[in-house]
Amino acid sequence: MASTTTFFLVSFLFVFGLYRLLKLLGKKPVDAISLDAFLMREKKVRKFWLISFCMFSAFSYIGLTEMLLEKNGSFIEAFGFWQALAINLFFASIPFSIGCWITYHCAYFKKGTAWLKWLLITIPGKVLLNVMQELANSADSSPSSNAFLLAGLSIALFYWIWCLRLHNINSARKTLISPAPA
Repeated sequence: MASTTTFFLVSFLFVFGLYRLLKLLGKKPVDAISLDAFLMREKKVRKFWLISFCMFSAFSYIGLTEMLLEKNGSFIEAFGFWQALAINLFFASIPFSIGCWITYHCAYFKKGTAWLKWLLITIPGKVLLNVMQELANSADSSPSSNAFLLAGLSIALFYWIWCLRLHNINSARKTLISPAPA
């Protein structure tokens, strides 16, 4: 009971601190740069964000598939490994694809900031949860699961950094390119 309360308290403080950090980062004044320089910087940030988004999505999908196969032992025994894998991939693909589409559409295509703020808050929380789960299962951990965790942490950090940069670019775009009120 005490560990659950501690976990929720630490999680709350972590998310609240991250929210305050994002609020401080969002109040930076936009540099007085030319429109051409801004567009070049925006193109670079968008390209690297899309690369990190694809890496993060692929790695998350692999982890989701592994988790589904691990949790459904009796399902695998009933259908066989390849049939269970196909069924799991199909049913995991639908909600996963919807989430990826929402992220791409709101953050990249529409150049919004609200969904990126949500990602900037939830990604560290999910990473913290994964690390805490892995530490709780440290007696059962193998070198391959530790390597998978380390790879996941590095990809999540890479994705989080580019989400932050894309958020800053999208915010700057709203102030630079949108017409001034009359």
